[in-house]
Amino acid sequence: MRRAIPRKSFSVIFLFVFVLVCSLPSFSQQATQSSKPVVVLTALASPRGDTVASTLASTMTSSIELMLKLTGRVTVRRADFLSPTTSLGRTIPYYDDHKAAEAVYGTVKPTGNGEYAIDLDVWNASNANGKPTVVKRTISNVLSSFDLADEMSLRIASTIVGKKLEEGTLVVQNISNLPKFSVYANGQLLGRNRTSFHILTGSWTIVVAKPGEVGDVPVQTFRVDIQQGKAAMVTLSRAPPHQAVVVKPAEAPQSAKLAPSK
Repeated sequence: MRRAIPRKSFSVIFLFVFVLVCSLPSFSQQATQSSKPVVVLTALASPRGDTVASTLASTMTSSIELMLKLTGRVTVRRADFLSPTTSLGRTIPYYDDHKAAEAVYGTVKPTGNGEYAIDLDVWNASNANGKPTVVKRTISNVLSSFDLADEMSLRIASTIVGKKLEEGTLVVQNISNLPKFSVYANGQLLGRNRTSFHILTGSWTIVVAKPGEVGDVPVQTFRVDIQQGKAAMVTLSRAPPHQAVVVKPAEAPQSAKLAPSK
C-alpha cells in the first residue's frame, strides 16, 4: 500500500517549481536582448610614444562607438584586447564565438610629412573570407579631428546598418551658472562641457545634467527635431530642474515654449 504524500510536501514542491520558473528569463526577453546585431569595436591602433596619433585614435574610436549606439540598431561590444590589424585570422574565432555580424578596427599612423593616415576596416561575417571594407582618410590639421571623426563615423555607421544616415548639429547655449554639465541624447552620453555636437537626424530627447554626488543629475530636458545639415539650438537657462523645453522645427530656438515635463 502506497503512503500518501503529505499535503505540506505538495505545497513545498509547488513553491519550489514556481520560484524556479519565475526566475528564468522569458523567451521574449531573451529575444529582445539578442535581436540587435552585434558589432565588435576594437580601439584604433597607433604607434607607441606618438601622442598625436594616440589622441586621434582615441577620438576616432569614441566617435564610432557613439555613432553606432545612436543608430539604436546594433549592440556595440568593445574588445580592445584584440589585434585584428596584425592578425585577423586569430581574431575571427572571437567574432564567431560572440556571433558578431560585423567588426570595426583600424590604425592611425604618421605619413612622415606632418600628416596622419587613418585606415578603418569593417569586417562582415557574411563575407568572412573576403577583404574588409576599408575607409581611408588623411589629416594634416589635428584641430579638425572631431569633424573628420564625425564624417568617418557616419560613413561606417551607414555601411553597417545598410542605410544612408544623415546628421545635423545640436548646439547647447549655456547661459546658466553651471560651470560643468553633461549632454545626453535618448539616454546616451554625447559629451561633457561641450556646446556643439553632430547628431543623427530625427527626434531626440536631450537631457542636460550637472555632476552629482553619485552620477549626473538632470537639470533640463529638451525635445528636439534634428534636420539634415541644419543646426538646432537649446538654451540651458536658470529654469527649475526637471522642466522640458519643446523645440519645434519651424520655430527659432529663442521662441521655444517652456512646458513642465511629465
